[in-house]
Amino acid sequence: HEQNTDADGRFEFGELYDGEFAVRAHPPEAPDAYVETLTRSNADPLTLEGAEPAGGTYSGTGVEDLEDGLSFSFYPAVALVGNHQVTYTYTAQNGCMATIESTGLGIDVIPAPAVGVEAPEEICEDAGLYFDLSSGIPSGGVYSGGGVLDDGNGETFTLDPETLGAGLHPLTYSYTGENGCANEATVTFEVLSAATTFCQFYNDTDMDGIQDDLDNCLMEPNPEQIDFDADGLGDDCDNCPRWANIDQIDTDGDGHGNACDKCPDIPFDSQNDPDKDGFGDECDNCPNIKNGNQGDLDFDGIGNLCDNCPFDANPNQADINNNGIGDFCEEVSSGKPVVIGNDLEFNQAQFLAATISITPNPATDLVGVDLYAFLGEGCQVRLVDQYGRLMYSKDFPVLKNRVLNISLADAQIPAGLYFLQVESGSTMITKKLKVY
Repeated sequence: HEQNTDADGRFEFGELYDGEFAVRAHPPEAPDAYVETLTRSNADPLTLEGAEPAGGTYSGTGVEDLEDGLSFSFYPAVALVGNHQVTYTYTAQNGCMATIESTGLGIDVIPAPAVGVEAPEEICEDAGLYFDLSSGIPSGGVYSGGGVLDDGNGETFTLDPETLGAGLHPLTYSYTGENGCANEATVTFEVLSAATTFCQFYNDTDMDGIQDDLDNCLMEPNPEQIDFDADGLGDDCDNCPRWANIDQIDTDGDGHGNACDKCPDIPFDSQNDPDKDGFGDECDNCPNIKNGNQGDLDFDGIGNLCDNCPFDANPNQADINNNGIGDFCEEVSSGKPVVIGNDLEFNQAQFLAATISITPNPATDLVGVDLYAFLGEGCQVRLVDQYGRLMYSKDFPVLKNRVLNISLADAQIPAGLYFLQVESGSTMITKKLKVY
């Protein structure tokens, strides 16, 4: 016998008669089927075929003869996980035999994904749809079996026990991994007869698979029972899912509980709160200035921080000279026109306000108050905060010095917004002072 290789690198076998080969067998490389990737636990056997000349035999780990000596298959479950080579052997009529192993990758058997599922418990045949088919692992698989319904998205599934009837039933969970390998797990669960004592006392009003006495949303299906604020009410039925409010009080009936409603007394408000003070535009007395306490000393509906007359009710906020002080608190009932220059007319309060100034403003420590208009008169100077609390006071039976210097540090005035009031007789002038 001689053995040689042809131009393609294949083995040639044969017996030499009169200088010629009478028989040549060309066992080729392993066919493409040999290099397929298979799962171990649930892949079907792989039929081995395609080698030339036909009529040879295959051997190797996981290879089995189908009892006719001509048909062979590769069984992943027998070979187990790993790489496996397959050998093809051919014997010619003259008795010459050739053997070749598969080249390249051979056959890779990789593990199937570990899949598990828990059997549903305590299901009554008349309980309606059971929503809690979520125990399969890894997530992202598919449930199948009698009574299983696809919710229409291929991702969530429900179970209708009524279509099954009382008894034992299989439930299968199938999962396919990223590498294309699939696996499944099957469990048996019991559907209880409606006549059983348990089912007679079992109630699940929203049919979400959670018994009423354990369900945190009795009228809203929520099988996951999420309760972010831990107030005993599930997020799906809690009118303040981020704020604990067991009482669920909703004064204006707009679906937002008082605990989280930006305007609890105004129904169906926008819930817009640009200044982030917790009060919506429709009920914020200073919608553009953050004032969480909503202080309103004069009860005119305008918050102290944005009221141009915080101590005198003036809901229209009129300010004809645009000096930041409302007309109402610049006026005095006995004010008479005062002529300054040629044709400019101001009433008494406007004149006084124009001659009183605070320097610097805003301030950090020492401020000077120019009281020129009150020289030679009795007056009182007060500094109050936005809540109306008196922070500083100075009385002058007769004002002799034009400028009053106030040390904010000595007076222990913290940073904030304040109102400087100068009062003399029936006249009171108010100026704003910002302290940093």
